[in-house]
Amino acid sequence: MDVVEAESGEAFSSISRRDGRRIVSVGMDVEPERATSRVLKAINGEVLPRLRSDYPGITWSFEGSNAEMRESARKLWGGFALAMAVVYIRCWRWRSAVIRSR
Repeated sequence: MDVVEAESGEAFSSISRRDGRRIVSVGMDVEPERATSRVLKAINGEVLPRLRSDYPGITWSFEGSNAEMRESARKLWGGFALAMAVVYIRCWRWRSAVIRSR
């Protein structure tokens, strides 16, 4: 019975960082899907403690595509707020110019 199928690939062409820390994304597809909780339990109970003992200071988080979507949405709202501030300032200056010309 195959438990893991590893695929080798090329090395990273760039180093990804979040909050100044290097990050590596690891994905998995579990078949059958109902075994996902068992796989995560094994990872939390066996693999991650070994990694922590080998690499003190290592941290990890379990995130999906929702985390990337939240970060993108946060950046979009920040850009939207900036654009609205610029529009407000431009309208205010235009209004001031119109009032002065009367």
